[in-house]
Amino acid sequence: MKKIILILGIALVSSTVNAQWWGGKKITGNGNTTTDTRNLSDYDEVGVSGSFDVILVAGAEGKITVEAEENLQEYIITEVKGDKLKIYTEDGVSLRTSRNKDIIITVPFKDLEAVNLAGSGDVTSKDVINAKNFKCSVSGSGDMILEVNVQDVTASVAGSGDLSLSGSTQKSHLKVAGSGDLHASDLKSNDAEASIAGSGDISLNCNGGTLKAAVAGSGDIVYTGKPDKVDSKVVGSGSVSN
Repeated sequence: MKKIILILGIALVSSTVNAQWWGGKKITGNGNTTTDTRNLSDYDEVGVSGSFDVILVAGAEGKITVEAEENLQEYIITEVKGDKLKIYTEDGVSLRTSRNKDIIITVPFKDLEAVNLAGSGDVTSKDVINAKNFKCSVSGSGDMILEVNVQDVTASVAGSGDLSLSGSTQKSHLKVAGSGDLHASDLKSNDAEASIAGSGDISLNCNGGTLKAAVAGSGDIVYTGKPDKVDSKVVGSGSVSN
């Protein structure tokens, strides 16, 4: 009897897990692309979750445009909570666009302090982001390309995604965990700190200040410029080179 109960219990758990894994609503685009304008409050941070193409442009905050197939629009959530604009797919829903169709979301900004991407989407800035302190991150397989003019920038990649930074900063803090890459050789920096855990790579610029570089794994840190001081540490087959 105990054996039968155990088997039934395992079967119940298995069916529940399978239902959760395979369940949910799957929506396929109908091919009819529309543009929806959404009016929201101001924000200082943008967080993107999902496979969207998000374009950041200078402008009055709050007027978001979503270009997507008509029957997908209602499942694309754009909301401001606190000072953060959150862009994501409705819980329990999986969206599939038609062939050669994308979901393009245009986000105007005035003052941004952080941009975060989780998933397989893309985030690109068409205009320079000006700030005192700025943070950006990619987690997953997505790509982010930003141009910034800031005093201090913190950028991180976790997973297989890529993050590219250009512009200028006084100090940069760059971190990769996983197989992703962080391209910051076009970001002019006085002082820089860079660290890798895994097989990812970091390219950066450091000129006139101090470079602190650490690698644990097979990743490589390549820097341009002429820092006054280089403090490097490598554990594994990776490297730090100029």
